[in-house]
Amino acid sequence: MLRALGVELVLVGHAERRRLFHETDPDLNKKLLAAVEAGLRVLLCVGETAEEKGYGVGRETVARQLKIALHGLDPSALSRLQVAYEPVWSIGTGGTPAQPADVTEIVVPMRATLAELFGDSGRSVPILYGGSVDAGNAGSFTALSEVDGLLLGRSGWTVDGFTKVLEAALRGRSGSEDSAA
Repeated sequence: MLRALGVELVLVGHAERRRLFHETDPDLNKKLLAAVEAGLRVLLCVGETAEEKGYGVGRETVARQLKIALHGLDPSALSRLQVAYEPVWSIGTGGTPAQPADVTEIVVPMRATLAELFGDSGRSVPILYGGSVDAGNAGSFTALSEVDGLLLGRSGWTVDGFTKVLEAALRGRSGSEDSAA
């Protein structure tokens, strides 16, 4: 039905859906495989809660989420996959903003997990960062070589907000001056 409506990309595993609708990792695996089978591109969200971060199991949590969600995915479908690191503890109005070191600590092992699952092809899967990104911090995340792009929430809801984040992200990617808008 989504293809008939012209939809090309679906978001699977967003933290709010996991929390509000109790979507489990096996549920997300079924959704992801069905979306790929239907010819859709998939943006898979993974991330740890504040509690998991506090216990020091963020990397393991994200690796588990990746391994279960991607179980059974044919490597030929990797070109239709993107993964977003979405630290649950950092998103929303009550979140604690993540720092680039927090992101690197998880994204580097994410890339290793993708390579473990799919060999060198796994290294080419784009990894986005999406944890309360705004014009003030976008450049610090796009400056990270491990981050291929951003997943925006509230900051991208208006044209002006989106434009400011885009400009900051481009400055961060190019390495020019202060990445703040």
